[in-house]
Amino acid sequence: MVTTCFAGVLTVLAWLFIFLVGLTINSAPFRDGIAHGQITMLNLGMAFIAYTVTNAAILCLLSGVAGAISRTLPLTSASDAATPPGSVHSPRQGIGEIIFAGMLRSFVVYLLFASGVYIAASDAFANTTPEQYGRVVASTSLLAFVVSYKPTVFGRVLGWFAPTPLGAQQGDRSSSGALSEGSRSGVGGGQRDPR
Repeated sequence: MVTTCFAGVLTVLAWLFIFLVGLTINSAPFRDGIAHGQITMLNLGMAFIAYTVTNAAILCLLSGVAGAISRTLPLTSASDAATPPGSVHSPRQGIGEIIFAGMLRSFVVYLLFASGVYIAASDAFANTTPEQYGRVVASTSLLAFVVSYKPTVFGRVLGWFAPTPLGAQQGDRSSSGALSEGSRSGVGGGQRDPR
């Protein structure tokens, strides 16, 4: 538990550091340097960390890690006898698996955000103001945290964009259940009902 708490603190500190870099450092000189053939580790690193598009991705991933770590921590103290069901992770899942799944969920949040922004405007990040940057990373990071903390929200978010295969499977089960009942009751002499 101490290791998990330490990892959570490091994740939050890393999020704050990356946020500060994205808020205060203009990535244009580094990106221009790369475009003009000055491919150095400094230019690559600063363009990767400070450019709004990649900075938001990093912050989403860190938020997903923070959400997954928060999910593994109990909501009550260990001395409480009545721990709410579902307040801690399943003993079958390791913390590493939960954190990795949280990162993947948060990356999907970022992809949904980025695709929506680029559909709306092709040059959305050409001249990002600090206010725009703050709104972008705050909203995406919050959603990334939530879908990693409570994975059922992830299913709802995906359901906004496309019907889930689970819904189709449930419909298939209910129709097959009706077919098997019909065949048991003698509809068609034991043959399947073509409905």
